[in-house]
Amino acid sequence: YYEAFDKNPFMNRTRVADYVAWIEKMENVEQFGDTWFDVSAKAMAEYWDCEGDPALTWKDRGYKTILDLLMQNIPNAEKRLPVMERIEFGKVVATINYSSNENVTVTTRDGCEYFTRHVIFTGSLGVLKEKHSIMFVPPLSQKKQRAIEGLNIGTANKVYLEFPHRWWPEDKGNFGFIWPEKVKKEFLQNYGQSSEWLCDVYSFAPVAYQPNLLCAWITGKNARHMETLSDVDVYDGLYLLLNKSLGEHYNVVKPTRILRSKWYTDEHFQGSYSFQSMVSEQMDVKPRDLAEPVMSGNKPIILFAGEATHDYYYSTVHGAVETGFHEADRLINFERQLNAHL
Repeated sequence: YYEAFDKNPFMNRTRVADYVAWIEKMENVEQFGDTWFDVSAKAMAEYWDCEGDPALTWKDRGYKTILDLLMQNIPNAEKRLPVMERIEFGKVVATINYSSNENVTVTTRDGCEYFTRHVIFTGSLGVLKEKHSIMFVPPLSQKKQRAIEGLNIGTANKVYLEFPHRWWPEDKGNFGFIWPEKVKKEFLQNYGQSSEWLCDVYSFAPVAYQPNLLCAWITGKNARHMETLSDVDVYDGLYLLLNKSLGEHYNVVKPTRILRSKWYTDEHFQGSYSFQSMVSEQMDVKPRDLAEPVMSGNKPIILFAGEATHDYYYSTVHGAVETGFHEADRLINFERQLNAHL
């Protein structure tokens, strides 16, 4: 970066480090490490961009639309798959016992037991890291445990702020924040060390088809810290940041409400998406190691799906969906071969 700058300086050199820090935040939003030194560049080269428009939105339908599509509720609700009728909500899995090598017993926190020939586990990598040692009976293989240990999951959170009206220009892409050390030091002196998390807010971006919304992005350790704060503290902090940064240029009004994610402190996720770190590279573990099913002979007993199991679409919804189809196809093919021999 500095060599390129020396050849083609595009600003005052005293600001170069500030821009590098901002670029790192941008990379952390994309890659989900706490710092860009966490992320394996080698693994990044193996990641695939998905075909199509990456900025495609659901307009005003909401992200739940993808579930309507998967269940074939769109375009004709009368032909939808009876998925909802077969889901039991409010059931937290406590143990998955596959010791018999024949059937699997899934026990939920409320004491219910479910007996089945196969299990497709789609819990997050964060849940596996926290609970695999007590969830699976017998313990998973050393190879599987190594994959769980070596792959990483980061934290990125969004905070949506709704305003009574739009106070920013319609053609504004987003508001990014660069923090020179002097400015950051003065900010913390004025507002206290407890406000340091605001310095890691990467940007405020308009939300498509929602003219009165801005979305704040924050990643890393301060994204995790933000989750421990009250809604009032988050509201006050983000309004302070907007007003101090943009108040000279715009009439920044107070939001009417906020809505935020808490991926790290949610016990069912414990992180946002997976990434391959320098530890992953050193341990030589890949998502395919996590995806490898637990077998009894040629019978797949425990299968693993989810974004963290996809070799080149990890961290994405389309990667998660594709792995689910892949493991379902694995079971279908197994049952077909089994029936063919009966």
